[in-house]
Amino acid sequence: MKENKFTLSQLERACPGVSKDMVRRVVRDFQKQGKLISLGRGPGALWQKIRE
Repeated sequence: MKENKFTLSQLERACPGVSKDMVRRVVRDFQKQGKLISLGRGPGALWQKIRE
């Protein structure tokens, strides 16, 4: 993964015991909290962690 950037697929592979729905739910919650931003749309979209 690039520094602070990842795709949902990379995150799913990094967490093999977690369902796709749970990964998406957590990412969406972090986005609402301002901890992540989406850098695109669709399956290849990158997500970036916001530095605090």
